[in-house]
Amino acid sequence: MKVLLVDDSFEIVEMLSQFFTLKGDQVDTAHDGNEAVKKISDGNYDAIILDLAMPKASGFEALEKLKDTNKLEPEKIFVLTAMNITKSEQDRITKFGVKNTLLKPVNIHDLYDAVTSK
Repeated sequence: MKVLLVDDSFEIVEMLSQFFTLKGDQVDTAHDGNEAVKKISDGNYDAIILDLAMPKASGFEALEKLKDTNKLEPEKIFVLTAMNITKSEQDRITKFGVKNTLLKPVNIHDLYDAVTSK
C-alpha cells in the first residue's frame, strides 16, 4: 500500500512512517497542506493521513485545493487531528466527503487497522 502522511509534527510523521514501513507499506511524507497537494497531484496513493492544523496551509485548505483540481478522493483520506472539532468543522470535513476522522493521540494499531480496512 502507498501511504501519504501529512503532519507538521516531525515526530508524528517519523513514528507513523516507521510503523507503516515495518508493515511493508511505501510511505511518502508532507509537512503542510501545500506540499500535500503537490504530492497528491503528482502521485497515486492508497491512503492519505491528513492533519488539519498545520502552518502554511491547513488540512482544510489542502482539501479545498484538491476538490478544485478533481484530485480529491475522500474515501482514501483519514483526518488525524488533535483539534477539538466543532460541529461546523465536522460539517466542513463531511462536505468534502471525508468520513474517517481520528483524534490524537491515536492508537497506532487502530489507525493502521482503519487505513488497511478500506
